[in-house]
Amino acid sequence: MAVSFATAPPAASTPSSSTTEPPPKTTVPAIILSHVDAFQRNHAADAPNSKASSAHRAAAAIRDEISQLALASSLEGLSVHDENNDHRDDTEEERAEMIQTQIANTLLRCMDSAMLTIFNSASKTSWADSISSIFHLVASLACSCKNDEEGVICKAVIDRAIQYSLVEKDVIRAESCELLGMCIGHLAEGSKAAVSILKGKKSGGKVKKAVVSSPPSDSKKVKESL
Repeated sequence: MAVSFATAPPAASTPSSSTTEPPPKTTVPAIILSHVDAFQRNHAADAPNSKASSAHRAAAAIRDEISQLALASSLEGLSVHDENNDHRDDTEEERAEMIQTQIANTLLRCMDSAMLTIFNSASKTSWADSISSIFHLVASLACSCKNDEEGVICKAVIDRAIQYSLVEKDVIRAESCELLGMCIGHLAEGSKAAVSILKGKKSGGKVKKAVVSSPPSDSKKVKESL
């Protein structure tokens, strides 16, 4: 069973003999969701080790596409945050923070959709491979963003996984612990200080914190029901 991320269908275009509608703007969430959706469909049957390696490559491809989007937006004087392509005078630091926030929120959306799928399914066999694929890619991307020096994205994913690990439903707790294990594995593999990420880097200095959204309404139903 493939997990749906409830992406709204594109609006129907109106035929016109004189003008051509411009293509919709590529956004950070759109890039991530398209890759996650393709990954869960193409790698669901892979062995765990193979799936982890494929997730590394997919995460690298996502980072490249987001970097290209950020560069193009910067050159055109556009905001990566504004879907209407309005010109804004964002600084490079503001752009980086916006992108961090969008990546974190989109990964949380993937997690919430996955947990909702688990909650609504009677049999683990119907979702196990797809959920495993999603979590591999979420962990790989969250814990490998080179520009996320403060670990904002990774901490957001880990914090949400910890929240799910405290619910009453056994299968949700088990899957959240699997995701936590994947995150720790990526942190150790990438030579990041996993302990400092988990502690929110309290050891020194102020930590920049991206504004991460609360769970969407569907995942709130999951938490209220568990």
